[in-house]
Amino acid sequence: MFKTSKKEFVFELTFKIMYFVLVLISFNSIFAMQTYLTYISFFITVFGAVVVLNRLTHIKDYINKYTIVLFLFLSSYFISSIVMREYGIVENAKAMVWMTIQYFILFATDKNKSSLEIKKEMDIISIIFIIYTFICSIVGILMMFFNYGIYKIVNDVGIMAGFVDNRLWGVYSDPNYGAVFAVISIFLSIYYLKKLDKTILKTGLIANIIVEFLYICFSDSRTGKAAFICSAFVFVFIKLYREGKIAVNKKEFYFSGVKKLFICTFYGLVIASLIFVSIPATLKVANKIKVQDLNQVTGSIFIVNASTMDSNISISPNALYKMETVQVKLDNDNMQIGRDRDKIKSENFTSNRFGIWKSAYEIFKTTPVVGTTFRHINDYAVKNLPETFLAQPGSDFHSMHNFLVDIMVSQGSIGLLLIFAFITFALKDVLTKVKYIKDDDYRLYCFVFSSLTAILVSMMFYSEAFYMNTGGAFLFWTFLGYILNSFLVANKNEVK
Repeated sequence: MFKTSKKEFVFELTFKIMYFVLVLISFNSIFAMQTYLTYISFFITVFGAVVVLNRLTHIKDYINKYTIVLFLFLSSYFISSIVMREYGIVENAKAMVWMTIQYFILFATDKNKSSLEIKKEMDIISIIFIIYTFICSIVGILMMFFNYGIYKIVNDVGIMAGFVDNRLWGVYSDPNYGAVFAVISIFLSIYYLKKLDKTILKTGLIANIIVEFLYICFSDSRTGKAAFICSAFVFVFIKLYREGKIAVNKKEFYFSGVKKLFICTFYGLVIASLIFVSIPATLKVANKIKVQDLNQVTGSIFIVNASTMDSNISISPNALYKMETVQVKLDNDNMQIGRDRDKIKSENFTSNRFGIWKSAYEIFKTTPVVGTTFRHINDYAVKNLPETFLAQPGSDFHSMHNFLVDIMVSQGSIGLLLIFAFITFALKDVLTKVKYIKDDDYRLYCFVFSSLTAILVSMMFYSEAFYMNTGGAFLFWTFLGYILNSFLVANKNEVK
């Protein structure tokens, strides 16, 4: 379709940027659930179809063990959708469209694509992401300062924003997603600090690192904290392991063998520990300067859901559903940043995840081969296992909050076997081929791999990457494609 690879590169990059912006704003409380996103999604779908059709004209450049497994995985979902067609077809068709885009546009990479083109693409995507997260975090922190929090209904879906329940949501529809974004933004900013020369740009990156760290702290996200700690450990470990040396006072100390493993692990744990203690310490300092004093701002607005209001607040339910702005008096004496840990432990430390996973296994046992499909887990549970946790009216869970459990329930044993094959191939390549990465590329590899680690950690506690059309899923498949199809592939064709 395209006469030159340059035109194809521009065409596909344009699509990726538009798709990235779509998935970012779809989980932004300002834009989320708005009707016009449906029209934008339709346009992106058509655009993506053209990209896929173009790639089919030289499909051999994209075929490898990973794309074959992903094609079989997608086919498995199609089979599950046919078997479970009584619960609906349209939603599963939509899911397959987004899966196709993620697997065969974001992840799949042309074998002839130069490393220069890949790095250029990554620079553009990363810069867009850094700017976006910086703006979101700044706006969020301002919301917290002015004690602005909302709960609104858009197209029958509740959306929170601002400072709610002692947590900073900001403009993200979920503070956990926002916190993981902040972690990735920090790593990417650190990478570009050394790459960029202009002082003003470096200053902006440093400011972003500070702002993102504050968002992680104020969001009080355990997922974000775990992602930050694990990513930092991985980064320090893989970077030191490759270098095999530590510089102290201009003196270099070299290490190898078992000593190398010990030192890399030790320093990784030191950095991880510093992050572990710095987040609660930051929260403690923030609360000591009496956030309630900062929040003595007249005219602060808090729109609440009438069904979850405190008894001292009076508001008409009709006002909420008409999305009217209602001003209420908040109890500033009890205002603090961060949830009550004793309360969390006493109520439900896992946020019902054990209940979800137990229910998922009960559903899996009734359809162990093909699963239920992701979009109709609850429908299946209500009809076939009315007593299970997910079928209860108050459970309000539409995903399993763990990517492996999601796959187990959605695609059964077939899906699990295929994804385990994919993971096995990936681990083998990472462990055996990482040593062949050029020194000039290894620094970038460390930052990309650490960013990917943050998403992988979040996937253990939240549904992400698989079946989800989110910014995190975009970054996961894009970064994974960079690693498996670029960094670990020797003898890439360079632009002459």
